[in-house]
Amino acid sequence: EERSNPLMEFIETRMEEDPSKHTRFILFYTEFIEFLKEKRLRPMTKIMVGKALKNEGFQVKGRRTEDENGEEIQTTCVFGVKFSI
Repeated sequence: EERSNPLMEFIETRMEEDPSKHTRFILFYTEFIEFLKEKRLRPMTKIMVGKALKNEGFQVKGRRTEDENGEEIQTTCVFGVKFSI
């Protein structure tokens, strides 16, 4: 199971599912790739990750949000998850 769906393992162990939250896709993707490296699993492209998220029922789409400096940007986000603290 672990090897067959590393995406859901990542979400279950590093993220929190919360329908009211969203995470910038690039931040999600960067952390997920590090997770795959730690597990010695093959990296996935951004397109593969986006499709896998959609297959698991998550929305991945553009949104206006703030970057790390509080500047408003238009970027792709994953809806329904946030990083665990």
